[in-house]
Amino acid sequence: MPSHLLPRRPQLAFDQLRPRLPRPLATRLRCSPLSTRQFSPEHVVVPCRSNGAVTLRSPAPVLIYLPAGLSLPGQPDDYEDQSLSALLASSSSTVVRINYRRSERHQFPTPVHDVLTAYDWILQNLVRSSTTGPTNGRTTSKLARLGVYGELVGGGLAAMLALTECKLGSSRIGAAAVNNPVVDWVFPDELAAIIKPDSSPVYEAQDESYGSDSLMDWWAQQEAEEVATPKPPKRAPKAAKSSWKDYAHNAALPTSALLESREVFFKKQEDYFDRFASPICFFRSPKGELVYPEHEDILASSSPPTSEVDSPTLDPDLSFQEILSEVESHEPRPPPALPTLLRCRAYYRPYPPSHLDLDLPFMRITTGSESPLLDQASEFSGMTKRAVARQITSNRHTRDSRDSQEGDQLKAKAQEIADRKVSLSVQAGLGLWTGVNSIEGWKNSVEEVGSWMKTRIKA
Repeated sequence: MPSHLLPRRPQLAFDQLRPRLPRPLATRLRCSPLSTRQFSPEHVVVPCRSNGAVTLRSPAPVLIYLPAGLSLPGQPDDYEDQSLSALLASSSSTVVRINYRRSERHQFPTPVHDVLTAYDWILQNLVRSSTTGPTNGRTTSKLARLGVYGELVGGGLAAMLALTECKLGSSRIGAAAVNNPVVDWVFPDELAAIIKPDSSPVYEAQDESYGSDSLMDWWAQQEAEEVATPKPPKRAPKAAKSSWKDYAHNAALPTSALLESREVFFKKQEDYFDRFASPICFFRSPKGELVYPEHEDILASSSPPTSEVDSPTLDPDLSFQEILSEVESHEPRPPPALPTLLRCRAYYRPYPPSHLDLDLPFMRITTGSESPLLDQASEFSGMTKRAVARQITSNRHTRDSRDSQEGDQLKAKAQEIADRKVSLSVQAGLGLWTGVNSIEGWKNSVEEVGSWMKTRIKA
């Protein structure tokens, strides 16, 4: 195996985060640096002890580009090239496109493994920790801040990379820009809610024959029934507005295309809930639950036949042909029923854990006002802000006792920092940046992202 494909030694903390399955290390990675234009490099003149000087060139920061991963209607083959050119020119960085595999042959978790393995390769081969010393007899090093950019499926993978590869004390993701990201493959608005059994008490039918001794009890019951008036039925709550349902038939990005893509991306429904596939599940539990048929539970708990009475037997005197006909006469057992994915309530998950020393990066989230993924982007933005604010307020240096006024000031300051670190922008229309159905002025939007990245990442 070529040495450049070997992964770096994984850190112990991330063994708890990354998927347990082995990565496809033997697969050839297709990482394509796209620095096609020559920019004026920074030159630093260092005087030498002898005559002359040495010219040093500062390395360019690295920006990772993850393709959209969806084939949209009317999309040309080179739909990403224009966006890459605009991003390259505005960010002044080395843009690396990771062509992760995603097909019926390469289902989850292969795309996640490809992205993580390529990220390790980038850290080993394209990121150089530059020295700034010696200082007081010691040599210090500057750690790189990388950026990641993605849209749709690539946006979800970019969010996953940003939330997990941001450990303090190492080169890490410092900024992420995602547009219309798929951060929740459950699509809860597509599901029916779980109907729980009625918990109201069940009253048994009472004997209506009364004796003379129970006449007073019967009279008291009649008076109580006359006084009690039935309450009017409660009005059903108004259904919440859902971008998934309102824009389900968008010609450029229909929900049917996302559902078909999910069938290609996943082999098992259980994988929808994986946090590396649905990054929003880092912050909350899934809004879906697999409900298995009752008869499947009964069959699973039943024991196999142990006696000759329970198990069928064949006559040993039968010929081979007669045995075959006897076996074929029995009806085949029907295949097991598949579980049903139903909607359920979610609960909050605190992330990141304090013992992992993660520093959530700057995040720029964009979507469209007519995108079926609008609700996902809004929820993901709010939960990321909440996580940033929680990190500030729960810092070990701020856990001493305070009065309520100081606590309120700390919360307000934390929310201000979170709003500055995580931003959500809703554009008109669908809000796509690539393809024939891109928004008008898409180039300006991509260049704004590149300029924003230029201020957030460093080599």
